[in-house]
Amino acid sequence: MLGFGFRRASGWSDPVLHFFERVFVSKPCWLCDNCLMTIELEITPELQARIDAIAARSSLSASEVIADALENGHSLEWQERFLDKVNAGIEAADRGEFASRADIERVLNKYRPT
Repeated sequence: MLGFGFRRASGWSDPVLHFFERVFVSKPCWLCDNCLMTIELEITPELQARIDAIAARSSLSASEVIADALENGHSLEWQERFLDKVNAGIEAADRGEFASRADIERVLNKYRPT
């Protein structure tokens, strides 16, 4: 869960919130879609570590991981499971565990017009 901290004039509203880190997310502006707007999020170091791990595994930036979560509803848990499944598929293919030519033809014929 994203932690959103807020400040009072006297400082942080919650003693835990001072452990939050700032993350900047850029996404297209809602007015024109040509420029980017930047949103500042304050998140825990643990959440930042998860985002960074997903970014490293998927060759995306942390901002792109967060933007994907916001734009497409792909939670960090969903993104982690997706990457696990992709890696499992690649490893299976590397071991030669892949569809046979007959399996591929059967699927292609299923969707070909008759």
